Amino acid sequence: MKKDITFTQGPRTYSISFNIRTLAELERSIGRSLLFMYSSGGAGMIRQCDIHFTANALKYGLKDIGDRDPYDVIDEYCDNGGTLDFLNGYIFNAINETGFFIKTAGAAVEVPEDKENK
Repeated sequence: MKKDITFTQGPRTYSISFNIRTLAELERSIGRSLLFMYSSGGAGMIRQCDIHFTANALKYGLKDIGDRDPYDVIDEYCDNGGTLDFLNGYIFNAINETGFFIKTAGAAVEVPEDKENK
């Protein structure tokens, strides 16, 4: 884990990060390799980012998720004006920050600021 990715949507602030163990759990839960997702290029990655991927990434990477259902977290995030695209952008930023798939950590995916829902 290199650093937490922190973002705010509505009244809640979220922090997400991964380490090798949580990434392995994510891969097992979605039934595919993250390396495969990265090697398929940008469009290929987007095609593989279904709601199941998002929920499991939150389950294994979101700080303080506790016993909360990750699907409820997605609902809450979207109910407060967020979108799955933005949420997945934060997830991939956190995966990038591990440095496991991109040679230099810090090569974050740019997520535009949603000023309307802040």
